[in-house]
Amino acid sequence: MEQLEKMRMIDDFKEALGSLPLGAYNFFFAGVLALLRVLYDEEETRPVHILLEVLMCGFLGVGAGWALTSMGSPAELTHFAAATIGYIGQQEFRKLALKFLNRKID
Repeated sequence: MEQLEKMRMIDDFKEALGSLPLGAYNFFFAGVLALLRVLYDEEETRPVHILLEVLMCGFLGVGAGWALTSMGSPAELTHFAAATIGYIGQQEFRKLALKFLNRKID
């Protein structure tokens, strides 16, 4: 009986994740990956900084998703962009974006 309840809970969780709007899903995905990365690296231990990193990566994931959606990309590509931002973090994403923009401007 317990196993059946666990399976129902897992199915309910999958259904809830599947019913999220694209922006919320990307925010959740990027934020969770950022949190796991920060906790794994142990470079930052202050809770406020960890929370700010999670929020910045989440919002960057949403923004990247909106940008890709406006260019006609499929939802899977927006999820990939959110996951990548969550994984590399906002500082590295900022460095990469500036490098790309400076190259395009020159």
